[in-house]
Amino acid sequence: MVVLAPASAKEKKSAPKVAALKKVEPQADLRGVSELMGPFRWGLSPYEVLGILGKQIDKRYSLQVRSTTDVYLQDGLRKKAEEEKERIKASFIKFDGRKTGWDVSIIDKELGHKNDESMLVYWENDVATKKDQRRFFFFVDDKLWKMFIAFNSDLFKGKTYPDFQQLMEKRYGKAAPAPSGDVGFIYWRAPGAYLRAIDLFQFYGNFCVAISDDAVEEMIYARREQRNPKVEVRNTLIESITENSDSTKPSLDDPNSNIVDRLTGGK
Repeated sequence: MVVLAPASAKEKKSAPKVAALKKVEPQADLRGVSELMGPFRWGLSPYEVLGILGKQIDKRYSLQVRSTTDVYLQDGLRKKAEEEKERIKASFIKFDGRKTGWDVSIIDKELGHKNDESMLVYWENDVATKKDQRRFFFFVDDKLWKMFIAFNSDLFKGKTYPDFQQLMEKRYGKAAPAPSGDVGFIYWRAPGAYLRAIDLFQFYGNFCVAISDDAVEEMIYARREQRNPKVEVRNTLIESITENSDSTKPSLDDPNSNIVDRLTGGK
């Protein structure tokens, strides 16, 4: 005689399988994640990020200032430090629905309009490679939730995506392929973070890494769809060519024009 198991028993049997699926997600090397995060943490405001970057810039230029006794050269270095901080400050942009130069770009898949999202851009020097690379800081509700790093293309001349993947797995550990339906990246998990290594070489000549707050990652796309539902399918690439884009950037000048000075002690 065949005895059918009750529904509750079947549910108990399926539970370990679900748990097992969650456990197989690759965990990124914590040291590598910590180095990638640097001094930044989730939840920082744009002004706090500006303050951290300002301190880094002041420290870098102060070392150069102390290395020379030429007063004229010292003044020039101090001026360059201030100009660099102003460039970062000027890069701040809110994605409020107006067209921007970033809507068709290396980070166009990373942002959302009309969702209280904003961004800062910083050209940083990687300590390990001594090469410049771009770091994008993404905010939602004025809180840092994602960083996107576009590596210097000179680092990967003659290299393929498998080469890049091998290098990333050497640094962060064995990765998982993109979920079904997605292409062009591998990923890891870490406590409080979701890490991706992304292939954008074909279109932009870059390999990239993105690290985000996993709690925000889980809700951001649903929120974007809710606040800005797609009414029609449009070719943003053609529109960007045939229409004048309005790249007006909100100002950080008022009421926080001296935010870097206040956060860095006026250096």
